[in-house]
Amino acid sequence: MDIKHLNTFITVHNLNGFTKAGIHLGYAQSTITSHIKAIEEEIGSPVFDRIGKNIILTDAGLKILPEAVKITEIYRNIKETTRSDQIVGTIKISAPEVFLLYRFPNILKSFIKEHPLVKFEIKHDDQRLTTEKLLDGKTDIAFTIDQQINSNEIIANTLFREEMVFLYSEDVKDMGIKQLLESQTVFLTEEGCGYRNVFNKLMKHYNINTEKVIEIESIEMIKKLLIQKIGVTILPYQAVKEEIEDGQIHATKIPTDTILYTQVLYHKDKWKTPAITSFLDYINSYLVEERMSRI
Repeated sequence: MDIKHLNTFITVHNLNGFTKAGIHLGYAQSTITSHIKAIEEEIGSPVFDRIGKNIILTDAGLKILPEAVKITEIYRNIKETTRSDQIVGTIKISAPEVFLLYRFPNILKSFIKEHPLVKFEIKHDDQRLTTEKLLDGKTDIAFTIDQQINSNEIIANTLFREEMVFLYSEDVKDMGIKQLLESQTVFLTEEGCGYRNVFNKLMKHYNINTEKVIEIESIEMIKKLLIQKIGVTILPYQAVKEEIEDGQIHATKIPTDTILYTQVLYHKDKWKTPAITSFLDYINSYLVEERMSRI
């Protein structure tokens, strides 16, 4: 089965459309159609159902999709390992916003200087998607901020212990956490996020319930609302360190025993390219250097 045909099949599925896949791959729509027909002729069954504007995988399509992903991944890895004496390749990364904004830039900075031919595809995903993408082979490395992960399929290494803090504005700094939770609007990130577990335990600790919860995906927006003296929230200290030091936002420790960690995850059975191996090794050396600098 032609590797180009398989790549087209995967792209049509991921983008939910022949036209979008053609634009993404730089093919005419007739070429996209011929690639899909070639696969269907070879396996003797259609791989897509067209229902309205949606492209839905048939049973046959569902069966061959994970194998198609594996084959194209192997092909990509072979090309990358034989292309140059230098480390080359693409690393697909999935991570939550707070890590990408406040942890990742420093980690990435030196690595890019040392390995300029390595490319990155970085996606901002919630906690649930990071592990799902690893299991489905859609990402190479994931970062998560959550309780320690134990899995038979995923290797999880702890990078940082994250200090979670309860945040509020200047005008309500004399109120206690319980009173703030009862009287203020609570801004939280999406369901499935480790912070939500901390929040739920906090509510249980004080034996209160509130319906004044607004979900906001953007941490920067939540911070701006607090600076404007609107609401309260729970975030890692690292994400609000500057605003706390400047006195724009006030913080207090959370009276629960829930501990969150930044962890780097990868699938135990996924073959690691030289680029992926080098990046994982670099993360470990970066952390050793950072810890030594604090001594």
